[in-house]
Amino acid sequence: MLWISLSLSSLGDWLGFLATTSLASQLSTSYSQKLYAIAGVLFVRLLPAVVIGPIAGAFADRFNRRRTMVITDLLRFVLFLSIPLQQSLWWLFTASFLIECNSLFWIPAKEASIPN
Repeated sequence: MLWISLSLSSLGDWLGFLATTSLASQLSTSYSQKLYAIAGVLFVRLLPAVVIGPIAGAFADRFNRRRTMVITDLLRFVLFLSIPLQQSLWWLFTASFLIECNSLFWIPAKEASIPN
């Protein structure tokens, strides 16, 4: 059961990445704005690794791994769902940042739970 849920979550992450970059391109008008929008999505998805990365691993070690994985997956789902409802480039950047912040808590919990 764990492998199925991990596979579906990983597939959702990649599809979400493709969808957010595509939506960033569609929300922009000119060619240069489209390039900056896609680069902005990539930047806000990488930024949390620098800021929150060290804290997330310690958090995953201290709290229930299963609960951490479920809560962060649900939060990521809600954030992904809110992006097309807002139709705003700034919300796309904000939601992508928050999605990656949640992913940084989910990944160490997943890695620690696999050996069990």
